[in-house]
Amino acid sequence: MARGQLKNISIARSLVRLFVLCWACGIVQSAALAQGQGLIQQYVREARQSGKASIRIPYPIVEWAELESVPDAIAHTTLVVARLVESETVRTNDEIVTWRKYAILEKLSKQLTVPTGLCEDIPRSLLPLKPTEFVVPEIGGTVEVDGVTVVQQDPRKNDIPAQDRHLMFLLFVCSGSIALLNYGPYGHFSLDDSDLIHISRYSQNNALKDDLLARTGGRLSSLRAISAQITPRSLQDRR
Repeated sequence: MARGQLKNISIARSLVRLFVLCWACGIVQSAALAQGQGLIQQYVREARQSGKASIRIPYPIVEWAELESVPDAIAHTTLVVARLVESETVRTNDEIVTWRKYAILEKLSKQLTVPTGLCEDIPRSLLPLKPTEFVVPEIGGTVEVDGVTVVQQDPRKNDIPAQDRHLMFLLFVCSGSIALLNYGPYGHFSLDDSDLIHISRYSQNNALKDDLLARTGGRLSSLRAISAQITPRSLQDRR
């Protein structure tokens, strides 16, 4: 398990089946441990010694929940249409985390329960949250440390324009303040002004996407109709 994993993700990981395994270079990790430093600080120190102004650090392996059919995904998660409000990128000892605040425009389905949990990790700049707002923490982003630009990027991350509306299959925790992308980037889409669902290049090989397009033709109106006929189910039903 990657060190420095967010507390609220740890609280929800039994629900999301999110496991983060650090595959950073063993030599760097050993050196960092020996000096009592985090991995990021060690990478920065080595970059400065090499005269580098920017570096890319390894991205941890993240395993999201197994992809399901659209009806099952709707039954097990909260499906929302939302817009991005603002974001902030922070770093832990070993990871970069980008927090994004969204405002719900429409809720198409609702999970059975919203687990409680500790919420102190939410950046203060994103608080307070309105009743219709929530934040999503995702590993990855860009920060500057001791004059070195550090980039940690998910190769599967969907590059959705900030101004677009977002269609997301979520699991809410922390009494609804924090949401996790249950299927990772494979359950995160965008909508255009005609309410057509757009698929990013990182979602092309995606069973959920294929089923979504087959059932709805890429139309939000068809997805609404499907959602209206589905009863929420416990996550236990997946096992």
